[in-house]
Amino acid sequence: MAVTAALGRRVGAGEPVSLLAGGASFAGMISIVRVGLLTIVIKPELITMILVPLFVAAIVFGISGGVLSFRAQPTVSEHQPRNPFDLVSLLIFAAVFALISTLSAALVQRFGIGSILLTSALAGIADVDIAVLSVLRLSIDPNNQVAIRNAILIALATNGGARVILAAVTGGLKYAFPLIGITLLALGLSAASLLIYY
Repeated sequence: MAVTAALGRRVGAGEPVSLLAGGASFAGMISIVRVGLLTIVIKPELITMILVPLFVAAIVFGISGGVLSFRAQPTVSEHQPRNPFDLVSLLIFAAVFALISTLSAALVQRFGIGSILLTSALAGIADVDIAVLSVLRLSIDPNNQVAIRNAILIALATNGGARVILAAVTGGLKYAFPLIGITLLALGLSAASLLIYY
């Protein structure tokens, strides 16, 4: 989401909206790929349950980013990229991750597996990596793998919605509008693939 916001702020500097929206779309694709990699590393038995919807969504974001970037007129940017491994950002990530993980575990223990969907949706608004890591590290009965899969997909969906709202706030509707269409298409096709293949 930080990439979407940073690119949105550059709209006001006169950089091509299509190119910036394309970059935000690529960032969405990378976020989805990262979720797949986290799943493979932490709970590889789940990857077959989410592979198709993740693949479909990543393809939609990737192709859309390519089309938007291709249509843009190249310009020379004076924007200086900042260090993505800023210590303060890493500390905030660690603190939020610890809080969400603890909250998720407490809610699942108190209210059962159904509560994981709510915590994933809420955590996904802030950061999809935190939401997915919190879900994947829970010790849950193998019979509840569908709930874990759904929690991961819900976190991605709410994060996509939050990213669109952030795009509108930081870059205006002309920046957000392509991302709205891309996100809705990715959600629709991913949901359809989930129904067809699972």
